[in-house]
Amino acid sequence: MGAIVQRLAATVDCWWKNFQPGGLQKFGLDADTLLDRDPRLVYCSNQRWGMANSVVAASGVCRHVQAEVGRSELVARLRGGR
Repeated sequence: MGAIVQRLAATVDCWWKNFQPGGLQKFGLDADTLLDRDPRLVYCSNQRWGMANSVVAASGVCRHVQAEVGRSELVARLRGGR
């Protein structure tokens, strides 16, 4: 996975990650590695629990984002949207 995504990462202006801290380092897709390759890259990190505290290893963003998207979809349909 790492090599394919690294090639894709070399073509983007913005990188958005939703992994726990350190989760992308083993693939060479962490901020330090990607920003060394392209200092103009906008590197965004979405962590539900932050970067350094007692619950940092807990996952949770994905479920909450998916729930919100699902709720938004439901509201749109109830209002006559798609």
